[in-house]
Amino acid sequence: MTASTLPAPDHRGTEQIFGKAGAWCAEKGIELRHIQPDKPNQNAFIERFNRSYRNEVLNGWLFSSLDDVREIAHQWIASYNAERPHNALG
Repeated sequence: MTASTLPAPDHRGTEQIFGKAGAWCAEKGIELRHIQPDKPNQNAFIERFNRSYRNEVLNGWLFSSLDDVREIAHQWIASYNAERPHNALG
């Protein structure tokens, strides 16, 4: 594709994705819970988890199949939850 044949960018990216994800969740009976205003500490745990997962799994492995992703993710989550020390525990 050349620049002239590329589709125009959609500047509603996150809103459009969230709309679709929100609709999917509603269809499946999943309740979305957002961070309360002025409570950024509610996001700290998941941000730490996401950073660790991205650095140690997604950036650390070259996957050849979806089954590889599932197996490595399963092993990593087991280690993350049970074996490694957690900063909050001192």
